[in-house]
Amino acid sequence: IFDFNDWPGSGGFTHSSQFPDHTTNFLCDGTEGEGYPEPLNEGMKYLRFHSNVGAWGWMVLWAGYIQVPAEVAADPASYNLCFEVCTNASYPLGSTTRICLGDYMWMPGASGIPVNTYGGWRTMRIGLDEVSENKIIPDGCSPAPDNTAWKIVFTPTDAMDFDLSMCNFRFSKKID
Repeated sequence: IFDFNDWPGSGGFTHSSQFPDHTTNFLCDGTEGEGYPEPLNEGMKYLRFHSNVGAWGWMVLWAGYIQVPAEVAADPASYNLCFEVCTNASYPLGSTTRICLGDYMWMPGASGIPVNTYGGWRTMRIGLDEVSENKIIPDGCSPAPDNTAWKIVFTPTDAMDFDLSMCNFRFSKKID
């Protein structure tokens, strides 16, 4: 979905590009120093957010437009949004974690069981048909080459410290 080699890309922005007091653009390659996870694959870039967000605050990791493949736009129920997540063991994604993906509010710890990858990468899958309101991609989205508005925004219900890395966002056909 994203070209991490052209970050944040044409028409895209991060919190730091809109608010100069936040100096990071979140893009990493694992060579930045201690505490940064190894990339999923050698030479691969990823997003890392290691900071605090206040209760009902927000932090824009990325916002802009994505290209939705025509086959995904035509039959979203047959696809998942997949991406990899890496959490620092001390910062699991608990019940107050809310991350907006498109217009969908992903709450990974809503079941009461925090998501903690203990420093390793783990694949997340969200069915494009699993939500009826505030979808990951909107109904009637524009297939490529037209653009569809999309975002990744952290907005927890309680003040929260994050140490979360994410990469390899993609649409993947469901396997029957």
